Amino acid sequence: MNWRKLYLMLATGLLLAGDSLYAQQFQLNRNNWDFGSVAYWKNDTARFTIRNAGNKDLVFLPVHYNENHRVTTVAKRLAPGESTEIFINYYTRERGPFQVSIPIYINLRDEPIQFQLKGNIKGFHPEAMLRCPVVNAGPASAEALSKVFTIEVRDQQTEELLIPEKIEVKSRSGKPMKLERSGAGFEMLAAPGAYLIDSRKKGYLDYFANVMLEPYRTHMVVYMDKRDDAIAVVPPVEPPAPVIIPEPPVVRRTPPVQPPPLQEEPEVEPDPVGEIWDPNAPPVQPPANPPVVSPIPQAQDSVRISGKPAAPKLDPYLHNANNIVMVLDISYSMKREDKLELLRTTMQQMARALRPIDKVTLITLAGEARIIFNPSWIQSPDSLLQLINALQPAGGTNGAAAMRLAYTTALNEKLEGGNNQVIVATDGVFTAGTMGNEELLKLVNTYRDKGIRLSTLGFGEAKQPIAFLSALAAAGGGDFLHVRDRSIAESGLVEQIRRQSQK
Repeated sequence: MNWRKLYLMLATGLLLAGDSLYAQQFQLNRNNWDFGSVAYWKNDTARFTIRNAGNKDLVFLPVHYNENHRVTTVAKRLAPGESTEIFINYYTRERGPFQVSIPIYINLRDEPIQFQLKGNIKGFHPEAMLRCPVVNAGPASAEALSKVFTIEVRDQQTEELLIPEKIEVKSRSGKPMKLERSGAGFEMLAAPGAYLIDSRKKGYLDYFANVMLEPYRTHMVVYMDKRDDAIAVVPPVEPPAPVIIPEPPVVRRTPPVQPPPLQEEPEVEPDPVGEIWDPNAPPVQPPANPPVVSPIPQAQDSVRISGKPAAPKLDPYLHNANNIVMVLDISYSMKREDKLELLRTTMQQMARALRPIDKVTLITLAGEARIIFNPSWIQSPDSLLQLINALQPAGGTNGAAAMRLAYTTALNEKLEGGNNQVIVATDGVFTAGTMGNEELLKLVNTYRDKGIRLSTLGFGEAKQPIAFLSALAAAGGGDFLHVRDRSIAESGLVEQIRRQSQK
């Protein structure tokens, strides 16, 4: 009889009976691993510990390349009594539940040790290594990378699900994507990347913005804001009483009394060089009729431009250096009620008040977030003023992209010991794109802990959005300024920066 075959038969029988021979050769802390339900799969590592329980060296046999998994052992050989770790990474392109068996061969047995892996992949992390379906077949096509994305439309304030009269999704090239109703939302098959979403509903502001569909985040929410004029006004039952406007009182004006012309004492001529003063000389008599001298014009505290004083410069001895990232809402809603003009005035005063030690970034908030003024020290306000004066309304309001870009920029340009802050200037119709109010507040708190404060400038009179901007500034550790008129626009922001940067 072949003793080797007999040995294998006995070993198999023992394994089935209680795996006693298994224990004699080696010991495992476990041979199964449950990853659970993973939202952003990133090829997480399954870890196992193996111990040589026999009296011979345990050697791991070579592991051949496999596109589905990778096996790594800390040590290649174990003496009797020694232990090591085994790491297994699983690769796939498929979402959903999986259960696989990974074989590992050792010198002490002909049959492999089977390691069981299972889990449920909900989505992929952008850094995940995905299995290549065909070796040497070139990059995967867009169809191969396509995923099913779910889009929901909700009210910005109430989170109520909405059914828009129109919703369109287009690729950057303008190709429309096919949307299908799925419950209260919409589904589409698309490759990850940048898309343009256009959503319309009666009583709400149009949503028109560029969004990025990520491979690990297949569920997206579009938040829409109600129009200011969407609130129904109930007419009074009775006609209002007539309003009597009293005649204005007659005000008698008298011309102001002109002050007498200022006189200035004549300057005493200095003694000629080398002349000796004679104490017995008679005193010099002043002239009988001294000349009238006109007042000397005093120096102005600030340079006057177009008849109005410019904002005073920040004092380098009283105010720290500033790193300011301005997020400017130039969406179509800012065109009404001269809100954009008030924004221009506010920014013009800030530009004239900043110093060469202050750094500024401008980001426009519309259909997409875009840096229009790169982080720069303010040597001269001219280039900044030129951009501010050229601002024109365009597109919707994609607050999510603008806020992420603003915070990333502020953190990259952070000044140690300086005033580092993001300032959002908007009319309060602040649709954060794919980010709800709770997520936005979480983002603000996260960067506040990193030393970046948030202040807000509110334009217009819509109560609910203005209240939210005030709460947002409080969460960000900054200030809220309600810009109602030109007088506030000409001084409010500069005073805010002076207070926040005070040493």
